Amino acid sequence: CAGGGGDVGSSYAGTGELNVSITDAPVDGATAVWVTITGMHIKRTESSNERRVTLNGNDTVQNEIQVNLLDLTSGASAALFANSVTSGEYQWIRFEVEDACIVFANNPGTCVALRLPAQNELKTAGSFTVPSNGVANITVDWDLRKGIVQQGSNYALKPVLHLRENDQVGSLSGSIQGVDCAEGEVGAVYIYSGSVTPDDIDGTGIEPFASVRVVDDTPDDTFFIGMLDPGTYTYALTCDAL
Repeated sequence: CAGGGGDVGSSYAGTGELNVSITDAPVDGATAVWVTITGMHIKRTESSNERRVTLNGNDTVQNEIQVNLLDLTSGASAALFANSVTSGEYQWIRFEVEDACIVFANNPGTCVALRLPAQNELKTAGSFTVPSNGVANITVDWDLRKGIVQQGSNYALKPVLHLRENDQVGSLSGSIQGVDCAEGEVGAVYIYSGSVTPDDIDGTGIEPFASVRVVDDTPDDTFFIGMLDPGTYTYALTCDAL
């Protein structure tokens, strides 16, 4: 019925609703990481072309969103896109970033420019599916702990973005009781895949795939890590996170 022998699946696929948000894992030593996103592209698995879509989340203005990623921790997120798209499997989402900068706690009056990847583009890792006549709720988990790297006296922003389906992920939260890190120490919780014996971040042995600073609350210190895939995890406290 395609007539010209074309790709029937591509030509006659249905549509579904795609909702995309963004969230972040915090980074030590910073009070703000500002990013200006000016474009978004989506790529279907069965198509050789990508589609540029218009950012239309509640936080966008004139097809751009300027957001402090450090505001999007502890389960918070910002809407980027919500509209009908062709149903099917998608390989990735690609963002156009106009500029980015980081504010450090020891220099609150300056936003230090972050070097961006080639062509100012950041692409996600992981695929997702938009069901025909259904809804896909996707969150882009931006891991700044791995995404911001120091290069000499400068800093760069790497594309460490993971796609998560909102109904397929969970979170881990808790409080630290009976342990107080000494003055000058930095407390953090490390998260490891599986049931393992925890190890430091040192490039050898068992390495945590995520970490989060412990929030100094009263009477207990608390932590929250979101966007975790279903599975078994080991988590451990360190007072020597720096």
